[in-house]
Amino acid sequence: MRTLPELRRWAATKYRRNHRAWITDPDVDVSFPLGLPTEQEALADPDALAAWRRSWHQWHPPEGAALEWAVRSWPSWGSQRLPLRVRVTSAEGIAGLAGQQSAWARCRQLAGIVTSRWPESSSLADSLPHLVDDIAGLDDADVERLMAMADWLIDHPDSGLLPRQVAVHGIDTKWLEKHRGLVERLILAITSQEGIGLASEPQRFRIRVLDVSVSGTTLHDLTTGVDELDRLVVSPRVVLIVENLTTLAALPPVPGVIAVHGRGYAVVQLDRVHWIRDSPILYWGDLDTHGFAILSRCRARLPQTRSVLMTRALVSRFEELAVPEPGQAHGVSGLTDEEREVFLDLERRGLRLEQERIPMDLAAQVLNRALLEI
Repeated sequence: MRTLPELRRWAATKYRRNHRAWITDPDVDVSFPLGLPTEQEALADPDALAAWRRSWHQWHPPEGAALEWAVRSWPSWGSQRLPLRVRVTSAEGIAGLAGQQSAWARCRQLAGIVTSRWPESSSLADSLPHLVDDIAGLDDADVERLMAMADWLIDHPDSGLLPRQVAVHGIDTKWLEKHRGLVERLILAITSQEGIGLASEPQRFRIRVLDVSVSGTTLHDLTTGVDELDRLVVSPRVVLIVENLTTLAALPPVPGVIAVHGRGYAVVQLDRVHWIRDSPILYWGDLDTHGFAILSRCRARLPQTRSVLMTRALVSRFEELAVPEPGQAHGVSGLTDEEREVFLDLERRGLRLEQERIPMDLAAQVLNRALLEI
């Protein structure tokens, strides 16, 4: 004998899995069987049967849902009218059962607004289900900004402007940067064309020369793009790539070393810098799955890369400073056996030990020992 809370959980699962598709295909006809008891089960606990039947009799289904009854003839009790199933014949009915009436109404409303804004688009209807939740997550003012920005970008498909140069009434200079992913997906849905015709500011990497005797530059702390870095004529003994900017700023002098902030996954761009490409490389990242994923990508472009300060011993020593990793990287390849053991342990336990948590005096000792092995 199934209950109202079970019905609501069933409806919530249906809604979560299917509501996007219902935006363009709202036809629904599903049933939730209520699990009629047998005569023997009813005789075993008549009070439970009575309470179950009463609960369903008192229930008022939302629009689009109906409670169907059945008559059972039992020799011991005669004819019994019992709840058989809940039949739902609309997406609104599922949303009502799931407690998502307001969310569903907003999705339908916004879907109508977006499709009416670009009625000539032949591709929007198919793509809209994948966008509607993100659009519905905006407030009304941001929805209007989204559509105004999409209009401008469609009218200016090759502007070549930087994002903050796009001038649309009522939209500040930072709005597009914050919402660019959704804007790009909406433009793609409307036009079937990739890209929004804007220029991109190049990634800038900060470097620190940790040994003033390294010849080739009088600058010891600079931030610039890879093309400018490639113009430097330097010959470090070792390039140290670190994941986080704070770590770079805190590094002490180290003989023969130039340290580079790898900017996370942007580290792959550093293979365009000749003196990095031609030097031995040590990589020091966070002790989490993404730290090892970045190491893997760095090594794929710069195969001489060796990890440093990314060991199981450090995880154990400073585990009390670790925090849960909010989102993990999986399927990482290109690691040594020792690195892979640490990666799998961190993946299994969901831990993140940020590199800033390693005392710098200890880090300097380990770095100097690693230099002796190169």
